[in-house]
Amino acid sequence: MKVEETQNNTKKHTDRELAEAYVYPVENGRMNEKEERDYWALRKKRFEDRSPDQVVFSTILQLKFEMEDYIRNVAE
Repeated sequence: MKVEETQNNTKKHTDRELAEAYVYPVENGRMNEKEERDYWALRKKRFEDRSPDQVVFSTILQLKFEMEDYIRNVAE
């Protein structure tokens, strides 16, 4: 989302409404305990069922991101 779009969206609400939404988030979007357990069980199953190629690919991506982060921090 671009900054301009964000600024336009915040103009629809008062500063007080924005502050209350930040401090008191909506409870309806939250999963109940059973849904949350089911979600994490599915995530765990999918993680364990990855193919060897997927494992290698994710490891290479992780290494890539770590190297980028290292280079960015060394340059500072």
